[in-house]
Amino acid sequence: MIETARQTLSRLEGLFPEFASINDYELADFVWHQGFSDGCDQDMATEYEYDLANLIRDVRYDMGVPDLPVLIAVSGQYGYDSPYPGEH
Repeated sequence: MIETARQTLSRLEGLFPEFASINDYELADFVWHQGFSDGCDQDMATEYEYDLANLIRDVRYDMGVPDLPVLIAVSGQYGYDSPYPGEH
């Protein structure tokens, strides 16, 4: 993921010719979309929380932006009051 981001950033002028006149950018945020199944049982959710915190730290470090804002989106099957707790 990091390597793909770096490769894309190195090709901005080719991907967006209008960028050539600007030739500068700032990473404004990092967006992560949370899948549904990781929240279906408490053990998975607890492990996911730990893993996600590490992912965020690693992305900030690897991209050289220590205060990079992170937006986390989630799938909203059934909402907060699921009639099927613990099920997919």
